[in-house]
Amino acid sequence: MARGLKLAMMWLGGLALTAPIGFFYLTHRGVITSDSRPIPTCRGRPLAREVEMLVRPVLRGTFDLDANNDALESLLGDRSERALEAKVALMAYYLGEHAGEELIESVLAQQETATPLVQRYMSCRPPLPSEWRIGTVRASRTKYDIYLEELAKRRLTMR
Repeated sequence: MARGLKLAMMWLGGLALTAPIGFFYLTHRGVITSDSRPIPTCRGRPLAREVEMLVRPVLRGTFDLDANNDALESLLGDRSERALEAKVALMAYYLGEHAGEELIESVLAQQETATPLVQRYMSCRPPLPSEWRIGTVRASRTKYDIYLEELAKRRLTMR
């Protein structure tokens, strides 16, 4: 009986140690590339520090869920060049359906300046330093493709 109790205690102790490690792994895998529209990570070309400072708060706390809405709303209202680049960089990440739509519309509002950035960022995603700290978030080319489709539609209707 004592041996069975000892074995059960060891099993519970092992479970108590592995459960938090497993949870941490699941919630802090960093950026995961989408299977459907993969986007490679740029090697040797990290995101500029001033742009990263605008991107990171939006991604903080994601777990394949919605973005930090307060940080996103603040960014969407900023029409500076640095903010535009941050918005284009954020288009690589899944932020939720509504947030993604707002992001695309905001970038389309500055299409003359944004289009070259979109073309550059859709070729590869500049990595964030310490990406695992932001939680788990998916990256893909989907919003870049949608942006280019919407841009083409707008140009056709303006003729």
